[in-house]
Amino acid sequence: MRTILESPCRLRFISGVTSDVDAAAQLLVAQTAVLSLPIDGTGAIRPNDLVTITAASLDPSQVGTVLRVTGRHFQTMSTARRLSVELVS
Repeated sequence: MRTILESPCRLRFISGVTSDVDAAAQLLVAQTAVLSLPIDGTGAIRPNDLVTITAASLDPSQVGTVLRVTGRHFQTMSTARRLSVELVS
């Protein structure tokens, strides 16, 4: 695995509402989350890239959280690159 970017970010779960997902006889819980990054320098991020939270001054329990990018961001006049992500660990 190689690092393609180190950047400040904002992780936000759209809602506290969860949905149960039955996958291969496993009951999983899914929540929709959005990772916001600066526009500059983040255009190479693609679906299936992994993101690791390495610092979190307001909530240190987030450090070590791994997310998988599930979508891309396209928007004119955007102030941030908002990517849909899913929790890996």
